[in-house]
Amino acid sequence: MSVPLIEDVLIYPRLVELAGCLCEEIERSGLFAGQELCFCGLAFGDLVPIDLLEKKGVGSGVAWVRLNQAYPSAEFPIPDQGTGTCATLLAYEIEIAIARCIPLLDRNGKPPTVAQSLEAARLQMADMAAMRRAVECCFGNSDTDYTLVQYTPIPVSGAVGGGVWQVFSRQEF
Repeated sequence: MSVPLIEDVLIYPRLVELAGCLCEEIERSGLFAGQELCFCGLAFGDLVPIDLLEKKGVGSGVAWVRLNQAYPSAEFPIPDQGTGTCATLLAYEIEIAIARCIPLLDRNGKPPTVAQSLEAARLQMADMAAMRRAVECCFGNSDTDYTLVQYTPIPVSGAVGGGVWQVFSRQEF
C-alpha cells in the first residue's frame, strides 16, 4: 500500500520560484548572450553544477539556487537555541550563485591580458547585480521575510570563478 507524499509547502516552492527568477533575470540581463549557459535551476543537496563547466571554456556558465540550511527561528533570522514548538517558524538559508569559465594562464603559461581581467571582473559584478535583482524581484513583493546577507566570490578552481549570495528567508504559515 502506497502512502501519498506530503509535500513541503513552505521552502520548496520558494526555492523553485527563486530559481525561475534567477534564470529569467540572467536572460533579461544578457549575461550569457551568444554564450552557453550549461545549467540554470534548482540544485539538490550540496551538489553544485560547476563540474558542467570542466571542458566548456571561456564564455560558458552555470547558475543555481539551493537550500543551504533550515532551522527554527522565533526571531528571524537568528536560529533558536532552545526547544521549539510545532508553532515555531522555520527560517532557511538559500545560496544563489553564478559561476563561469574565466581566463587564466594560457597553454604557454601566459597570464590573461589586462583587458581579459577587466572583462572577467565586469562580468562578475554584472552577475552579482543580476542575482540581487532576482532575489529582490522574487521576495520583495511577497509575504516572505528575507535578508540578503553577503556576496562571496567562489574560489577560482580549474578556470572557473563566480560568486554566491547568501539569503536568509522565512515565510509565514
